[in-house]
Amino acid sequence: MRHEYVKKQQQELESRKIEESLKQMDKQDNVARIFKQQEYQKAQLMAKIQMDNERGKAVQIQKQELLEQRKVIQKQMLAEKEVLMSKFESIQRTGKIPDDLMEKLGHDRVQSLKNNETGTSQKSDKEKSSPQKPLPKSQEKPTKVKPQNTD
Repeated sequence: MRHEYVKKQQQELESRKIEESLKQMDKQDNVARIFKQQEYQKAQLMAKIQMDNERGKAVQIQKQELLEQRKVIQKQMLAEKEVLMSKFESIQRTGKIPDDLMEKLGHDRVQSLKNNETGTSQKSDKEKSSPQKPLPKSQEKPTKVKPQNTD
């Protein structure tokens, strides 16, 4: 009997050891699983940070390129302005419009500019030949009527 009792206690002890061993293994598995999860989340976060940094760098590069383009355009505009101002000053000094500007504006436009400078205007053949038609009564300017004294 005693032998059975001792044997039973040994089995219970062995059974407890096995349970504790299984619990310990479960704990280690849980720790390993949690560690893997944390590593995965860490890797995901690092990838997101890297993507955000790359996007930020791309935005900075694009911004710098736009600034450079603006500087180039501003220099071109200033150069064009200087050329136009020198042409304008030349026209004011000499009273003569340069040939290249006449070509750009077109002969008719230049002719009207010249006429405006001299104060004369040339009417086209159509305007010269057609007499002016009187305005309809609805478009005429109203005239003031003076009241008559009946004293």
